[in-house]
Amino acid sequence: MLSISSKAIYGLGAMVFLASRDGVGPVQARDISERQGIPQKFLEQLLIDLKKAKLVLSFRGAQGGYILGRPASDISVREILECLEGPLALTAVAPSCKQLLFFWEDVQSKIAAVFETSLADLLLLQQKNQKMLTYHI
Repeated sequence: MLSISSKAIYGLGAMVFLASRDGVGPVQARDISERQGIPQKFLEQLLIDLKKAKLVLSFRGAQGGYILGRPASDISVREILECLEGPLALTAVAPSCKQLLFFWEDVQSKIAAVFETSLADLLLLQQKNQKMLTYHI
């Protein structure tokens, strides 16, 4: 099965936070750490990996910090997870299960489609869910 580590979950959370702050200017690692509940030293290591992959850009100085390396609509969940985890793969289907091979191939294609979700799409889903949660009568 597909297993996603804390590293990838934290990294995705940091990227969604940066996407939510797009256009505001650089965000300091300390702010991301506090808002997302990510240990700062761990976050700094994640940001190094994300920077190497050009998913984030960094700026030095008092007004420095991190921004997305590309528009949120151009960065997929898959890219982020693969940057932090390596290639995503489901456990191979055993050859003795050939009768259900069509099913597993369908599952793999649906999972691949989910991971192609962009950061911009995640932000829209997040906003939609927050509106549903804050509905008042």
